[in-house]
Amino acid sequence: MARAQGARALMALAFETTYGTPPASGFTRMPFASTSLGAEQPLLNSELLGYGRDPLAPIKDAVTADGDVVVPLDAEAFGFWLKAAFGAPTTTGAEAPYSHEFQSGSWTLPSMSIETGMPEVPRYAMYSGCVLDQITWQMQRSGLLTATARLVAQGETVGTTTSAGTPAALELKRFGHFNGEITRNGTALGNVVSAEITYANNLDRIETIRSDGRIDGADPSIAALTGRIEVRFADQTLVTQAINGEACEMEFAYVLPSGESFTFTVHAVYLPRPRIEISGPQGVQATFDWQAARDSVVGRMCTAIRRHLRGLPHGTLGRWHGRRRALCARSRHRAGRPARRADPHRHRRAHRRRGRTGLSVHAPRLRCGWLSHVMMGSNQIVSEPRRLSASL
Repeated sequence: MARAQGARALMALAFETTYGTPPASGFTRMPFASTSLGAEQPLLNSELLGYGRDPLAPIKDAVTADGDVVVPLDAEAFGFWLKAAFGAPTTTGAEAPYSHEFQSGSWTLPSMSIETGMPEVPRYAMYSGCVLDQITWQMQRSGLLTATARLVAQGETVGTTTSAGTPAALELKRFGHFNGEITRNGTALGNVVSAEITYANNLDRIETIRSDGRIDGADPSIAALTGRIEVRFADQTLVTQAINGEACEMEFAYVLPSGESFTFTVHAVYLPRPRIEISGPQGVQATFDWQAARDSVVGRMCTAIRRHLRGLPHGTLGRWHGRRRALCARSRHRAGRPARRADPHRHRRAHRRRGRTGLSVHAPRLRCGWLSHVMMGSNQIVSEPRRLSASL
């Protein structure tokens, strides 16, 4: 008898066109560390009298479907959770690096269908009508960087086979605490021991009378952006701001050496006046439980920007074959050489040459620009990141 193990658990996600209706396709495999997403239906004790001391059978109550999902902060998959929290982004950049800007204040949030699978049982649970209620993460010196997304779902459908088909896979590039930085009004904020950021949509569940016990929806209310920063007490800058009741702009950023980045900017942060305690001979620390508000100049409370560049996939060149000629022509033009003329018989000669050598005709002819750094016969790609981002 097979026993379910978390090591074999799967999760797939897709955004819905109609609330509560899972799409037929378009699912993506999502990385996650743990999840408590599920549906429960409690029982109500019978209050009736006259049947002796033993109680009567209980009555089923309404169905509640919600839970948390712990996910990594990475360059690709975390964008799905940002879209669930803020709505569709504004994408800029026809070529890499791409930039996706998410803004707070949207009155309409997308709904998702999330399937969790335990194939050894088998049990596949599809949670439809999932709306993100809250997302929170912490910044510290070391450890694994994860975020917790709190979801409100409409209902759960359990089956023995998957309804997500074959989910698309994403390249996992995780951010780490080592890649993090906090700035205040454009200047690096020093002496920070830890920080916490929590964005909440404060969803209002539409609990109407239905035969299936499900909710009709979850509407966003007044959003809230709060957090905490713990600093070593070294100067009066933050305390002075708290006493004066002024606002500052704080930026929480992560940057990978390969160029991917995630920046979360809070445009108007208000600090409370903290208690400065001397608890012993060790260093003195102060904790600020900050709150954010709408900035009158920017017109919103926060902005999240995710930048990523898609380089050459390891072990394959088919995706970039269509650009090879344009890049070669550009390289020849810069070198002062004439562009290669079109040869109507090149495919026929290529077929004969491929039959003699057993190799693809396109591989040895990649000799232009940064493509000359591709090591043929290897799954590695050697290129300078700056040149790569400028070319793609």
